[in-house]
Formats: sequence, C-alpha cells, structure tokens
Amino acid sequence: MQPVRQIIYDAPDMVSVPPELRHQRIEVIFWPLEESVNPVFSDNIINDLRTLLAETKPAEPSDFRLDLTGFHFDREEANAR
Repeated sequence: MQPVRQIIYDAPDMVSVPPELRHQRIEVIFWPLEESVNPVFSDNIINDLRTLLAETKPAEPSDFRLDLTGFHFDREEANAR
C-alpha cells in the first residue's frame, strides 16, 4: 500500500483518516509548513480564472469543412509502413 500525503492549507479542528487506511496501524505526523510554502494556484488566482471563464464567450461555429470525397484509408497498408 502506498503512503498518503496530503497538504491542508487551512487545517480544520479535526482531520479524517482516508477510508483505505482506517482500522490499520498507521503513523500520523503533523508538520507545520512555513508561510512561504504557498500553493501554486492561490485562491485569488483561481477566483480570477473562474471570473475570466465565466466572462468568456464560446467560439463561433466554424465554416471549415473537410472534403473526404474519394478518401480511402487502408489500415493494413498503414500498419505496413
């Protein structure tokens, strides 16, 4: 079984044990991380991205069409290459 490592950015009063580790002999280490260790995507960045995505309009449908008239795909020939 692989160890489980989880970083909690705002520790609650209680931390639950993952289901796959319950009713087993385990080791729990509480190790405070320095303030300089911040997640790559902070809450502000995530909120900014959500706002940006909400304001983004979907792309207009494309008029691009592919003419496959006369196209033949031979899988055996392609595999032989």
